[in-house]
Parts: sequence; C-alpha cells; structure tokens
Amino acid sequence: MESLVQRRIQRRTLRSYGSTVKRYVTFCQSYNINPLPPSEESLPIWMAHLTGTCSANTIANYLSAVGDYCRMEGLDYDTPRTSFRVTSMLQAIRVTYPTQTIHKQLISIDHLHLIHASVNHTSIEEATFFAIATCAFFGLFRLGELTLHADVRRTLERTHIGKETEKGLYIRLPASKTDQTWQGCNVFIPKWTSNICPVKALNNMLAVRNDNVDTLFIMREGTTFTRTRFLTLLKRYLPNNPLLSGHSFRAGGATWAANLGLSELDISRMGRWSSQAFRRYIRNHPLLQYIYTHHPLNPQTVNRPQN
Repeated sequence: MESLVQRRIQRRTLRSYGSTVKRYVTFCQSYNINPLPPSEESLPIWMAHLTGTCSANTIANYLSAVGDYCRMEGLDYDTPRTSFRVTSMLQAIRVTYPTQTIHKQLISIDHLHLIHASVNHTSIEEATFFAIATCAFFGLFRLGELTLHADVRRTLERTHIGKETEKGLYIRLPASKTDQTWQGCNVFIPKWTSNICPVKALNNMLAVRNDNVDTLFIMREGTTFTRTRFLTLLKRYLPNNPLLSGHSFRAGGATWAANLGLSELDISRMGRWSSQAFRRYIRNHPLLQYIYTHHPLNPQTVNRPQN
C-alpha cells in the first residue's frame, strides 16, 4: 500500500502541499489506516492527533490542503470533510482550545534609529542589513521579497533599482505573493530627511561593497542575503524586543502610514495587498502622508505594474 500511496503523491504536488499531505499520509500509515481517499474515520482520528499541538485554524488549514490535493487527484474529499462527524469535531476543537492571538511587535521609526546607531555602516553585511530594514519599512516589502527565495528568478538584482530622483527611486519587483503571473511592479522608495533614509542606506551599501555582483542584497560571503541571517542580526541590534519578526517592518510601515492619514486604498496599493487583509496589520503607530505632502505622487501609479 505504501508504494501505491507514494505513486499517488506526485512530485509537483509535494512541492505545493508536501509537508501537510506527507504528514497526513505518514500518520495514517503508522496506524494502518488507508489515507487516500480520506474518510469519515481517518480525518477525525488525524484531527484528534493534532489537537493540543495545533490550533483549530491550523487544523482547518491542514484539512484544506489535503482537500486541494484530493481534488487535483480526482479523489472524493468533500463528502467526508462536510460530514457531521468532521465538522462537529472541528467546532469542538475551536471551543475547547480557543486560539490565542499573539501580535508581533511593530517596527517603528525609533527602532530604525536604534538600529542605525548600532550598525557598522562600513561592513558589507551590516550595511546590507540596514538597507533591507529601511526598504522593508518604507516600501512595505515582505521580507521574503528582499531576501533569498526558493525561486531564484525572484532574486533582486542591481538592475532592478531605478534612476534616483529628488523624490526617491523605484525598485522593480519581478513577482510577489499576489503577483503569480510575473507582471512585476515598481515599488517606490522615498528619500527621507534623516539618517534612516532608505535611499541613503542603499547608496551606502553599494559604495561599501564596491563589487560587480549582480545580486542586490548579499551577505559577507557574497551569497544572497537570507531571512534567517536577517532575523539573527535583528535580534542582535534589538535584543529587548523578542516579539519582533520579519513582518514587523511591513506591518509597522502600514501602521505608520495609517496614523498619518493615508487612505486605505493608498496603503493597499503601496503594500501590494490584493484584499483588505492589510487591516489586521494596522495598529498604533505613525509615514507616507509626509511623502505625499512634500513629494506629491499620482496614487494611481504608485507600486502599480508598468508595461
């Protein structure tokens, strides 16, 4: 049976749903349960196994991943998933183990000043870290858009930096989470009248490097800057802020923009959100109204794909 199951799980599918599907199949095999197609018996047993270590939302996401796989393989999933037994159990898990939301701390302007004061701006790696940090905040980037990605085509290169003007510059983003068709978009990076200016940070980084490497953000070894290395340095410079994460920069920039009066439409465009999901990132903090006031831009073109 194991060989048959493994043949069912195609390589392309494993890349998309690998960890969840493999986790479900492995569990079923260990208890001599036929995993595919899922049944009203196999799903509740797996859910019970996950309860206590995974939240109800995570379990629901796992079920959705298994369902997507089954539909792609032509297997019946909707019948067991919508059964009274499965739906009742998921509801019971939600009630018994309510999700406790832990908000990650936001990066603020004060944090950026602290980082600037701690970084060695003549070090390639530290200058690059600071450039990534300021771009992530002012450009509302996802950290994964600026660091090493599994798809090397998404790696930012020097040629992706546009011509600098008195207002700032654009970074051409080849693709993103919400741009799977590779249209790309230009993300505006503003000049800022202080030592945390992202344009100044980018220029300093390139001046310190003095090399011909095409990749825009590199570590001291010359390889593409990784998310792990970035977060390690973040903890070094802000050790008393354990709830900071890579997403703290994007959320912090969006919150600052909201508190300065920028409209939700402009924030969603600048952050390249395809829905109202950005609202959950906006909390209490003060950006971009200053930019619009002093360096007026056409909101219709900010961070929009250009042909």
